[in-house]
Amino acid sequence: GVSMADETSDFSNLCNGRVMDLACAVARSALLRYVNSEVRVDTTTGYIDEGEALRIEAAVNNQLNAAIVATGQASASSVTLSRTTNILSTSTEPVTVRVTPLGYLRNLEMTIGFINPAIQA
Repeated sequence: GVSMADETSDFSNLCNGRVMDLACAVARSALLRYVNSEVRVDTTTGYIDEGEALRIEAAVNNQLNAAIVATGQASASSVTLSRTTNILSTSTEPVTVRVTPLGYLRNLEMTIGFINPAIQA
């Protein structure tokens, strides 16, 4: 199905909208367990500790992969936590979630003709 979005929009295809809705729900659910949780920070910057960031990214991305990639609804997903936010000052950790959608063949171009095996090189 086609949505009312501009044809150059990521959401012009209803399938993309549905997979993004699912990705949002899964990512939110996976990230909620970290709200009000304790995380180690780098003692020189106040930024999230690299090991903590990697652990959270892996956990959330595993859930996304299971829900949308393994089920064939998307090509890939990724989760990235910011490494440059002072958690000690803000108590906030920006998270970026990206989904690589499936491609959809709308048109096929075909070349057809005869071949004579006797004159094939």
